[in-house]
Amino acid sequence: MTSINRGHRRLEELRDEAETRRQERTQRSPAEQLSLLDQRLGVGVGARKERDQLASLLKEGATEKKTATRKRPQTESKTAKSRERAKDRRSREKREGKRKRD
Repeated sequence: MTSINRGHRRLEELRDEAETRRQERTQRSPAEQLSLLDQRLGVGVGARKERDQLASLLKEGATEKKTATRKRPQTESKTAKSRERAKDRRSREKREGKRKRD
């Protein structure tokens, strides 16, 4: 029985392959992607959600190539603002607590 090789080198290879596939996908138009799905899976078979999205893009007349969209990580400014607000709230609560005791 063989085991799955998930060492650092192999994981890096997998990431590179995924990035290559992602770049190739972004270069295809919706019509090209649809025909590729038909070629791989059969006409109208599988990938229903992706096919629906591609069909709506084609219906809208979007022939330009789709750009890759990724969720952006939370920026430092938002995190810093959150920390600052929490710090202000704690100091305000601390001051109000001292006033109530007096």
